[in-house]
Amino acid sequence: MEKTLFLLFLLVFLWFSWGKLWPKRGAPLMPASKIITIGNTSLSVEVAVDNEAITRGLSGREKLAEKAGLLFVFPAPGYYPFWMKEMRFPIDIIWIGADKKVVGFSENILPESYPATFAPPSPVQYVVEVNAGWVEERGILVGDILTLSERL
Repeated sequence: MEKTLFLLFLLVFLWFSWGKLWPKRGAPLMPASKIITIGNTSLSVEVAVDNEAITRGLSGREKLAEKAGLLFVFPAPGYYPFWMKEMRFPIDIIWIGADKKVVGFSENILPESYPATFAPPSPVQYVVEVNAGWVEERGILVGDILTLSERL
């Protein structure tokens, strides 16, 4: 009898926990916004860390808020190419090394550039996508430091 009650309790617990353990279909894969600083400029970013979120990036979105971006976090430094597949607005890409220093930019990339790819000038572990013109408007420079407001 005790064994049956325990199994019943376990099944009920798993049933109610299932939705919390596994994301619902169509649920966003990226967490809520985080604040980062590049040089002296802060912005709110979503963080892409899993393969699906990294592959999707900003594809399919109509726009990106003015002071917003998407931060890609890779497990190790590398030459990660980016494309504009299914993009609907131009962006700047900020390439950032494992030491969190900006190593370069790809600016004003148009959606029409697909299937061309864009790669960093040296290995990167972080990449930030922002609206086109953001890098120039904010005066971001090679060597500027990426500061994360909290641990990712």
